[in-house]
Amino acid sequence: MLKENRNTEALQELLETEVNTYLIKVNSLKKDEKKIYGDDSLQVAKTQKIIGTLYLVKNQFYESKSYLNKAKKIFEANKFKKAISEINKKLRILKDMKEREAYE
Repeated sequence: MLKENRNTEALQELLETEVNTYLIKVNSLKKDEKKIYGDDSLQVAKTQKIIGTLYLVKNQFYESKSYLNKAKKIFEANKFKKAISEINKKLRILKDMKEREAYE
């Protein structure tokens, strides 16, 4: 049981490291996309959706919600229904996770 816990902790640490590394790269990409395409471009919205999802994986609810809502606003302006639906699902998951954490 102890060995299993160590393996689980090691995997969680690895995941956290990988997510953090990816967040740095994707945030850099977002900055470049804003320069090239503008703040309200679909490219930026897609990247913000990815960033919001990564923060969701990290249980950083405020950051996740912020990025997902920014992306949703752009997708709504461009009538991208599928992307809006995907973000709404993630926002519901986020809400459920926050509520569960409040009870623990």
